[in-house]
This record gives sequence, C-alpha cells and structure tokens, in this order.
Amino acid sequence: MTDHRPTELERAFQLAKSGSCGSMRDIRNQLRSEDYSIAQITGRSLAKQLQALMAEVRPAEKTVTGR
Repeated sequence: MTDHRPTELERAFQLAKSGSCGSMRDIRNQLRSEDYSIAQITGRSLAKQLQALMAEVRPAEKTVTGR
C-alpha cells in the first residue's frame, strides 16, 4: 500500500483550512519545511482563495477565546 502525499496545491489548501497558517508567507514557509516546492503557489487568484479560507478560520478562533 502506498501513502498518498498531497500535491503542493492540495497541501496549501489543507494548511489554509487548518488554522495553522495566518498568511501566504506562513503557508509557503510550512510547505518548504515539509519539503514541498512552492513554485506553483503563486498568483493573485490563488492567494485570494487561500486568504479567504484563512479568514474563515480566524473568526471561529476569536469566538472560542471570547475576543
């Protein structure tokens, strides 16, 4: 049985949804630390999509902490 490693783009979306990254820089740094290439993690459209996902997670965190 082989392990499925997500593509760079899939992993970027996973990171954005996870709440562990708060910026594009955070996503790129995390991808590098996991030995992914960041060559495909470019472009305004992709950045907007990832930023929107990160923003969806942030309000939920504020609600949990009360601020």
